[in-house]
Amino acid sequence: GLAFTRHTEDAFLETGGSLNFQSMPDLLITTLNTRLSYKSSVYVNYETKIYNQFTASVHASYINRTNNNQLTGGSIGLPFSSYEDAEKRIYVGCYYRIGDAIIPSLRLLMNKNIIGFSYDIYNNDITQARLRQNTFELSFSTSIGNRRNKLFRTIYD
Repeated sequence: GLAFTRHTEDAFLETGGSLNFQSMPDLLITTLNTRLSYKSSVYVNYETKIYNQFTASVHASYINRTNNNQLTGGSIGLPFSSYEDAEKRIYVGCYYRIGDAIIPSLRLLMNKNIIGFSYDIYNNDITQARLRQNTFELSFSTSIGNRRNKLFRTIYD
């Protein structure tokens, strides 16, 4: 895998990709053919300040496994703190997994912590055989350690 990151006081860009291979195990305990092949992924994350402390972010990724998964979308970051040193923003956005799901999301950036809420709304076919449940997701991430520079804090850090 390779990754490139450019981080300034007003913007953040991260892009990268990976390629790996997993082989079929010697012993199968199911009747399904679970043979895996090459898996590749490419992604881009970008966030920038657009007005005062407001931000705009964009994410795009492509993952090639047994079926192709493409995700694209973005969000707007709205500040909710009156202190310049405290980076606190609410991100409201929507992502789209092409041909599969629409994913509205809400994230809270509070200094070193990020709490995320999202809801996958699947694109169901009319037949019940392909019916999938919608999915609620909750995430939490934190930054460990001290930052070397006072750079722009993003939801991709």
